[in-house]
Amino acid sequence: MMADASQRKIRFSVAGTAHMQAVLSEHFARPVEPAEVGILAGKMGQLDPTTRGVLKSAWAEATVMPVDQVELGRMLEEARCEGVLLRKTTDRFRAGRSWLMGAPTLPLEIDWPSATLPGGATVTLDFVAQLDLGHVPSSGKLPAEGLLFFFVDLTSPLDDMYRAARVIHAASVPETCPIRVNESAPARSEAVSIRFQPMAGYNSGLFRNQAFEKAAMGLTAPISARFRETRDEVVYEHSGGLVSRVLGRKKVDIRQYLHTLFLGPDFGRWQDFDDADRVPLLTLDTEDRDDLNLPDHILHGWPLTFAIQERALSAHDFDVVTALLRE
Repeated sequence: MMADASQRKIRFSVAGTAHMQAVLSEHFARPVEPAEVGILAGKMGQLDPTTRGVLKSAWAEATVMPVDQVELGRMLEEARCEGVLLRKTTDRFRAGRSWLMGAPTLPLEIDWPSATLPGGATVTLDFVAQLDLGHVPSSGKLPAEGLLFFFVDLTSPLDDMYRAARVIHAASVPETCPIRVNESAPARSEAVSIRFQPMAGYNSGLFRNQAFEKAAMGLTAPISARFRETRDEVVYEHSGGLVSRVLGRKKVDIRQYLHTLFLGPDFGRWQDFDDADRVPLLTLDTEDRDDLNLPDHILHGWPLTFAIQERALSAHDFDVVTALLRE
């Protein structure tokens, strides 16, 4: 269930907030506190047309107000987000049992997840990721052991940005656990092995200020740019099922995309969504079409993010995860 939209709070610079306080105080003929400025901006669509017009005008003026270097530094520090980049790799030994798409090693005693849609139809969820928690850089946010399995509805038409989803934590999965295939939700592509790399990003939408947004986006651009990574892959000569000798190496191109943990499409909290209490868990960059073969007519290349309430993440309660598409 979506939280009340009043939870959303839009933030401005110190000067911008003061300007909006003055304009709104005059409009309402009463003092407006800084906290109320953010709340009113967060629920602009619920306001009467006259108040909405006043707020829009004050917002536009507040956005272009200058900030000094001290305030800019403070804003950037608050906007910094720590997370993990999921990088595709051909080295399966380094990846452990972590991959995108393909099929999971979901233990047989765990039911393959399904969901009942608002119209009453029941759908079998698609498997999209499996994370070996023993390989994820420690942050204290996830369990230290086991596997996380991510499932989402990839079949329903895009009527809403919220998608049916399920995340399952299996605390102990034997190394010998076989790949599990579900005929109702067949694999859309071959499994793509991934390795984990700590990374930091900057949430350029945290404050509504042009100077801040420009600085945050400048710091984020080198991270978010698509690039090609060339890796060496060992070429073996096989004989009778046994490796007899190494023939050499070949270059393999791997196009990397922004598949991340804890960062989300904007490197930060969900201040632009109705449920402001949720934080990003796993985000898949659905523009990665060639390797993941995700349905473009449903996802439209939008980032697909599994989001969770902070208190549930702290309790490792993954039953309350939802999935969102962000344009």
